Amino acid sequence: MDKKNKNIEREVLEQLTRESRASLRMNKIMLNIYQTERLREILFFAKSKSRWYGEKLKNVEIDKITTENMSQYVPITNKKEFTENWDAFCTDAKLSKNQIDVFLKEINKSGNREEWNLYKGKYHVISSSGSSGRPGIYVYTKEEWLRQCAQYSRFVSSNFDKLRIANLTVKSLLFASPRCSKTIMQGRRDYDLDEEYFRDPDTINQRLTELNPEVLITLPSILERLIKEKEQGNLDINPSFIKVSAEPLNKHLKENTIRIFDNPVINNYFAGSEGFSAFTCKADNQRMHLSEDYCTYETIGSKLTITNLWLKTTPLIRYQLDDKVEIKDEGRCESCGCSFRTIMEPQGRASEKFIYENNKIVTALEMVDKMNYYPCISEYQIQQTKKGIIINLAGDNSTDDNRIKQSMMQILKQKKISEATVEIFHVDHIERSGSGKLKQFIKLDEL
Repeated sequence: MDKKNKNIEREVLEQLTRESRASLRMNKIMLNIYQTERLREILFFAKSKSRWYGEKLKNVEIDKITTENMSQYVPITNKKEFTENWDAFCTDAKLSKNQIDVFLKEINKSGNREEWNLYKGKYHVISSSGSSGRPGIYVYTKEEWLRQCAQYSRFVSSNFDKLRIANLTVKSLLFASPRCSKTIMQGRRDYDLDEEYFRDPDTINQRLTELNPEVLITLPSILERLIKEKEQGNLDINPSFIKVSAEPLNKHLKENTIRIFDNPVINNYFAGSEGFSAFTCKADNQRMHLSEDYCTYETIGSKLTITNLWLKTTPLIRYQLDDKVEIKDEGRCESCGCSFRTIMEPQGRASEKFIYENNKIVTALEMVDKMNYYPCISEYQIQQTKKGIIINLAGDNSTDDNRIKQSMMQILKQKKISEATVEIFHVDHIERSGSGKLKQFIKLDEL
């Protein structure tokens, strides 16, 4: 991208960021009007341009639809339907899933490091991590992508240009989080540490200590390792701002971050590929506010269902995710004044549950609660077996394996799983997905 186009995109992003900040001040009435207008615009567009929605909405009078009655007129869809019928969902007749797949394979071979690799020179192509077992492909025009990024840049300080920033995540621009970071930080002092931490923590500890970043952007699983390195005296940094995303942030890690860095961690819960997010309340870090100016949100059987109010190229309307959340409508937040609805920080996905004989279920949250008793463990992965689980522990962990086995056996016995077993293995490292996420739980059918 040449300098002129970079400057134009920077100006557009700054304008959209200002608009996005202003929407945080909307009251409930203003928000409802705003959402209804955006919802109808998306529905009209999808009905006229998408074969999938043209069929689903052919007998629907869009002018009658509101955020309150949408469920009466618009069916739920999910990632399986979306991936299997991608061409029908897409509103741009010039785009083909097969051709995009070829394009993505070429990008993978090239490494996708420095260039944006815009499809046909004008589309941002985003791949989900596939942590739910089925990666999705989402296409954004340049304007749609900048608007998507504005929901994050609105929380960036005005003196961002002057800060030392360490970005400790993977950098493949196929994934939303690094692509969004690069868009926001383009031309700013972003110190990318890339994937080296997964292979050479000593080098990263040294480079981080030398930089002593004021802003640290990373994943919860890496933050957990950084805390351990700092406790052991291998790392000397004191960031004033820590931001994590992409993985669940458990309560124990949050407490440890406050204890070690004397600084609350800012959690962004989002599926960047689908364009929705929730952000930590600036006055109460125990709650998160849904970005209701970008999406509408429902819970169907405790699963989160979203409608993206801005994405037209690959519309996501009443699109159900595997995330299990409880939405609370508490009116205007007493802590920060925001009118967006609230959720508690998610601790795991509904799809990560282990199902055993006779439909006995062990949830990810049950396992996380037990593992939180062992803060010395920097990284772990739990695999389902026919009669129990295997726990892989990474790094040099001084743990009492028998205590871990006993605590996990309690769960299996409570579920009355016959001949239950728990095995523990110590490994050098745990493989991550291409997006950098640590796949914490692996079901039997995924092995």
